[in-house]
Amino acid sequence: MLVYIFRHGESEAPAKGKGHATEERHLTPDGRMWAKRVVSVAEKEIGFRPAVILSSPLARAKETAEIARQTLDLKSEIQIEDCLLGERPFKDVYASLRKLKSPASVALVSHLPLIDHLLADLLGADSNIRLHTGAIAAIQCKGNPGHARGSLRWLLPPLQWFDGKQWPQ
Repeated sequence: MLVYIFRHGESEAPAKGKGHATEERHLTPDGRMWAKRVVSVAEKEIGFRPAVILSSPLARAKETAEIARQTLDLKSEIQIEDCLLGERPFKDVYASLRKLKSPASVALVSHLPLIDHLLADLLGADSNIRLHTGAIAAIQCKGNPGHARGSLRWLLPPLQWFDGKQWPQ
């Protein structure tokens, strides 16, 4: 299975008195534009074409997933998965992936810290690998995804595609 790990696009700053992962945070206009451009470049240049898209239930991830679905002109619906919330253990993601009906490829749209831990675990790395906002990594897994069962095929950091603009941290 080819697993694409996609960190959501740039989102609004948290409102005062609200936590970092509040559901109300949406993508900024730049976040929308850049997510679309990253997906488009990834499709044309390196073959990004997931059969299935799974998303965290938070607004910024669902919006990023929908941008990917529309940009790629995919007919399948986005599946919302609680296991993709940022604080969930990556082993819950593996359990959800095992329940899928054997897709050749799946995109996971999620948040920190989950995606960094998931990426590291799939590769069998000792430390996290930081994905910038809007980045996509492609991991080829031997059989079902799990610890050290993946190899990095490519990693597309968004910065190189945005006319020299500094990507927000």
